[in-house]
Amino acid sequence: MKRPDAYTASVTDPVGATPRGRPSPRRLPGHRRPQQRQVQRSSITLELNADLPPLLRQIAEAYGISPAGLADVLLEHALRAFCDDQIDLTPYLLPSRSPRYLWTVDVHTDDLQAAVTDYLRRQTGNEGDQP
Repeated sequence: MKRPDAYTASVTDPVGATPRGRPSPRRLPGHRRPQQRQVQRSSITLELNADLPPLLRQIAEAYGISPAGLADVLLEHALRAFCDDQIDLTPYLLPSRSPRYLWTVDVHTDDLQAAVTDYLRRQTGNEGDQP
């Protein structure tokens, strides 16, 4: 009697095979999947100005990326600009009443919605369209 192949799936063992009965790569001896570069992620909760998350979502949607991915890119550029003394925080600082922090930050986003809308309109080529 012929010994069955150890890597051929049977009806009772569908896990080890692809739909056509071939052994799946994970069951072959010595086979390893190529390791994909994993980006280290960390979670942080931020209290943002209520106007900012919808604007992040609009831009991220236009580019087909997640709002978190867009925030990563924007924060990276903002941190580099800050470290290169291109961003000055002093105009935004107000004394804080909190015992934990010396300052609170006053950010005005009044014209930011119009700027994002104009930017998205330019990117999509709809100069004359109204939102």
